[in-house]
Amino acid sequence: MQHKSSNPVHVHTRHMQHLCASALREAITAVLIVLFCIGPETLPLLAQDALSTAPPKAARPHTPTARQKRRAHKDAERAQRAMRKNDAQLAFQLYSEAHHLDPDALNYLAGKEIARQRYVATLLQRSSKLQDTQNTSAALNLLQQAQDIDPGNPFVREHLQILSQAMSPPHMATAHADARPVLDNGSLQLLPSPELHSFHFRDFSKSLIRYVYKSYGLDVQFEDSVKDTSVRLDIDHASFAETATAVQLITNTFAVPLDEKHALIVRDTKEFRKQYEHLLLENIYLPGLSPMEMIDASNMIKNVFGIKQISFRQENDTITLRAPAAAVQAINRTVDGLYGSAPEVLLDVRVYQVNDNRSLNIGMQLPQQFTIFNVPSEIQNLISQNQSLISQLITSGLVSPGDYVAIAALLVYYGLASGSILSQPFALFGNGLTLTGVTFGSATLNASLNTSTAKQLDHVQLRANNAEKASFLFGSRYPIITASYSSGTTGSNLPPALAGALGLGGFAGLGANSALSGIDALAQAPQVQYENLGLTLKALPQIQRNGHVFLQLDTKIEALGGSSLNGIPILNSRAFATNVDLLDGESALLVSSMTRQEENVLTGIPGISELPGMSWTATNNPQTTVGDLVVVLTPHIVRSIPNEVSNTMMSVPPVQR
Repeated sequence: MQHKSSNPVHVHTRHMQHLCASALREAITAVLIVLFCIGPETLPLLAQDALSTAPPKAARPHTPTARQKRRAHKDAERAQRAMRKNDAQLAFQLYSEAHHLDPDALNYLAGKEIARQRYVATLLQRSSKLQDTQNTSAALNLLQQAQDIDPGNPFVREHLQILSQAMSPPHMATAHADARPVLDNGSLQLLPSPELHSFHFRDFSKSLIRYVYKSYGLDVQFEDSVKDTSVRLDIDHASFAETATAVQLITNTFAVPLDEKHALIVRDTKEFRKQYEHLLLENIYLPGLSPMEMIDASNMIKNVFGIKQISFRQENDTITLRAPAAAVQAINRTVDGLYGSAPEVLLDVRVYQVNDNRSLNIGMQLPQQFTIFNVPSEIQNLISQNQSLISQLITSGLVSPGDYVAIAALLVYYGLASGSILSQPFALFGNGLTLTGVTFGSATLNASLNTSTAKQLDHVQLRANNAEKASFLFGSRYPIITASYSSGTTGSNLPPALAGALGLGGFAGLGANSALSGIDALAQAPQVQYENLGLTLKALPQIQRNGHVFLQLDTKIEALGGSSLNGIPILNSRAFATNVDLLDGESALLVSSMTRQEENVLTGIPGISELPGMSWTATNNPQTTVGDLVVVLTPHIVRSIPNEVSNTMMSVPPVQR
């Protein structure tokens, strides 16, 4: 379906367009030359505020006559000559008069605003020179005059504020918590109507641009570089931003706002963008970044967006740049996504360590040791050790002389032979000199059970950025000495002839030269390496668009092995890595058996306790030790990824150049 505008808007004739474009180019060129001459400190804000204070076209009480148009044209020519002579004040007055006589001529309005900015820049430059000569009152008058000419100029307001603070008494000075100046960027923006329109248009590019902009309540003026080529646009239910983007792509143009309802259409080239685009001065506040991170952020903006005029101040945590409005918006969104509102995850880690010990001792332990002795020999030894006591017993008539058995029994009875084996129960066999005694140990009946359980809980919360690794150690850092300190003197490694010539005579003796007697051999400084013993947990969270948290888990368990090599202990290590996909608040459970030790001790009589049916003659003592480690990991999304809806796709035909 093809649709053409039945009443295309033609505001000016081609001759008038040529004159307006020529005057606008000359005025902009003159302003850029002057701005370059007045120094880089005034160029940023003056460039961004060019044409910024142009008021919207007001309702006119009458239509200009032909005579008024001719007079306005003459005033504009005189204003151009004044601009060439650097007389910005006269140019501003003439352009103002021309615009008053012929409000329909947009080039008069553009020239007036450019002359206004140039006039304000001249006043600021003169004010700065007067401040250098300490003539603050005259400088203040010039600044007030500049403010009367351009009340919305942020650079003038800043100069007035600084000069007022300098002229005020010290006790009147006010301290500000935020050292960053709050400036209005003064950028011009078009205010189209909010309706959605559909376009099915095939015609020349200028007619298309006029028709589209007029549909949203806007007027356009073309620069001479715009080519009028055949184009086609098919788009449904689109806003002005979407339609304007499509039009700029297919016509190879871009729009420069003159006020809220008027725009200048210029060919999209690097040279024209540099000449016509409004530049904004932007301060990006990035608190908490290290110097290296600040440098990385500045390099990212410079390389990705092609911004050349950029600098950063680490003490204020700010990055200052000068760029077009579209680039500044894209930079702010990118920086906000990387640093301002980076997604974060809170990892709730709970570690449970459970140790169980179980010991069971059941059975009978029979005597396992026997003592065999000769009874006559033991009796003789007992009597020989207690001769005086035996004499008293015989004198008192308690025993008869020569009755050695009765004497030994009496000594044992009265507890006088506690150190003898005869004081213990024993069995006899044999007779006479071969009479032999046998002693038995005691039998033990065991029935005992010992169990113990130890639990340990460690709870920690880790806050990590999206796609940044967080680590947690449950254990201790163990120092391992890898090199020790040693000192002393050694013999000289010099040849004997050279050592003799130097008077050393060998390093140990030092010969005649005693000045080197304090030299020691090279000493190796002690070196200590710390190893993480216990559980080391590393988690890399990644927030998905669907609200899930994808975790890359890496666990490592290290412990001392109990042996060493060259004085360095050997470590036992176990590692486990896995990936889990969890919902927000869902938990992942990791269970590891740290230690499991089983021991069984059998105590009995060899040969007898091992016979079938004779196990009761032995004691069975099994022991079991189990150590388990349980890790519960729960992610909580603190700040999620903004889920922005993409624009509707549209087909754009190739641009005809």
